[in-house]
Amino acid sequence: MTNQTPSAALALALFACWSASSAARADDGPRVDQIRCEGHRAGPELGAGVQRVVVLFAWAKGSEEGAAARELLSALPSGPGLAVGVATRAEGFELPQAAVYESITVDGRSLRADRARVFAGDGEQLYAGDPRKPGFRAALVRALRDAPGLGLGAKQERVQRLAEEAREKGRCGKALRGAARLEASGSQAERTEAKELARRLRLNGERLLALVEPELPVAAIELLDHVSEAFKGSPLGRRALEQRRNLKRDRSFVAELTAARLQRKLLELALALQPCARCGGGGGSFGFEDEEAEPVPSVSLTCAGCRQNNRRLTGALAAGFKRARSLRDTAAGQQIERLEEHLTKQAGVLRFGQK
Repeated sequence: MTNQTPSAALALALFACWSASSAARADDGPRVDQIRCEGHRAGPELGAGVQRVVVLFAWAKGSEEGAAARELLSALPSGPGLAVGVATRAEGFELPQAAVYESITVDGRSLRADRARVFAGDGEQLYAGDPRKPGFRAALVRALRDAPGLGLGAKQERVQRLAEEAREKGRCGKALRGAARLEASGSQAERTEAKELARRLRLNGERLLALVEPELPVAAIELLDHVSEAFKGSPLGRRALEQRRNLKRDRSFVAELTAARLQRKLLELALALQPCARCGGGGGSFGFEDEEAEPVPSVSLTCAGCRQNNRRLTGALAAGFKRARSLRDTAAGQQIERLEEHLTKQAGVLRFGQK
């Protein structure tokens, strides 16, 4: 694994809270072909191979982590392109699309209830962590977004081109229109494959829309923008646009969205602070919500070197914190207030506006 500066490590840890596109891949993690299942109990067999998104988690009665994973996955339509594996010995587990086993191991290690795993369509692990955290949803979004029509195995050239249009260029709406034309006028083989491609693309879009979470406003808007663009000209694209318009009509959502975007920008600025050689090292630690705290560089505006290095950044931070005071009733606004307090009180006191 490559070495990271404290700033880069903190950025990786926190940005999953806001953006679906920022779900972090587990460095040097196992691949999907290292999954082993024993004691099949219910549901379809998980099977082997790639060309699908795979989600694994363990479940036990009273487990908050397992309950969170089951709740999220139960909202996703079942069908090709997504496989769910669950390890449990308890009775009473229900998730129709899940392959349920007594034991599931990944690279020789048993699944833990607090550590769900998400594998992309190419077999690479995207996430290994608590399914209650935003990173789990973000990894699911990333895996599904990158896998429209995955695993189709089309043999007809014209259907292959449509599948590539969706997967490589993200033009699912265009691929759906092409599939409709083939269903109407293609050969029998083309009609069969085109119908299946259209089904897989719609399933993928439905799953993405099911993952929209208004309580994560930036991620919600980015996901709706992606679906509306990818499925442009189709009913799914229009649904995404309408859902986006409805959210933007909600004043409380708009306030949360504004605060969350400002929170992201202020964190970027804070991570860019550069202590001078004399003040370098040390500092405090900080984390949003239930993310693990990471070290933040120590910077002092009583030091001429630090003032010179960070004049633009501290000015922008001060303006941002002032703007955020009108957003303190939002969840992100409260997190911004915590960041301001942290930067003001950490070792090497940072006081904005000090001459």
